[in-house]
Amino acid sequence: MKDANKKIDVLFIGAHQDDVDATVGGTVILLKDRGYKVEILDLTKRKGMYFSDEEIKGHEAEKAAKIMGVKRNVIDLGLLKLANTYESRVKIANFIRQKQPDVVVCQTDDQTHPDHKVAHQLVLDALHYSFATAVKSNFSPWRVKKTYFYLTDSLFKLPPENVMFVDISSTFERKMEALKCYASQFLFHAHNQKYELEYIKVMHRYWGLLIRKEYAEILTTDLPILDPFPELEKPL
Repeated sequence: MKDANKKIDVLFIGAHQDDVDATVGGTVILLKDRGYKVEILDLTKRKGMYFSDEEIKGHEAEKAAKIMGVKRNVIDLGLLKLANTYESRVKIANFIRQKQPDVVVCQTDDQTHPDHKVAHQLVLDALHYSFATAVKSNFSPWRVKKTYFYLTDSLFKLPPENVMFVDISSTFERKMEALKCYASQFLFHAHNQKYELEYIKVMHRYWGLLIRKEYAEILTTDLPILDPFPELEKPL
């Protein structure tokens, strides 16, 4: 039986605390605007020399989530240590069972960052565990209706096959405001924050032009798409 207090419609999963925000943050906000229950699950926390301090990055992530109006969850499996282990699959599967999403949106396997590559298969395996009765937990097995994928490095590539365009013209500005919260992340890059944000804006504008809209984001799936999120009661 579904718990009304826990049941959500869409769960976005990212390897890092800014993956969802930067790539499909506009879609997250759009779904929230349409009245859907949406949450984000991050699989690592940023820390150490590779990125900013964990406390700073966590504060930035929470600020961004507040702007997007979404709850952010973290299962810290280790930055640059993300591995597709039994224990990790069970942790994610239990979270999925608890939240009971109809749709899960996660990263593709066409990535450059090692954590992004691992996250793709790790989430797919966890989705299998979530409905497998042999995997015991305090929550009942749950089968997600559909899985969509986002390309974290899509800002640097042309849209892949079976792409689904989401018109984010109404939510683009809020997405950009959320991204501005990640000041320490932009400082990691060789270029400054203004350049990085402008580049993101140009790419979303380009995708929007492809569908004759102001701004768009892209998702993929293993089958051709007719309507975005047809599994939901009110497709976009």
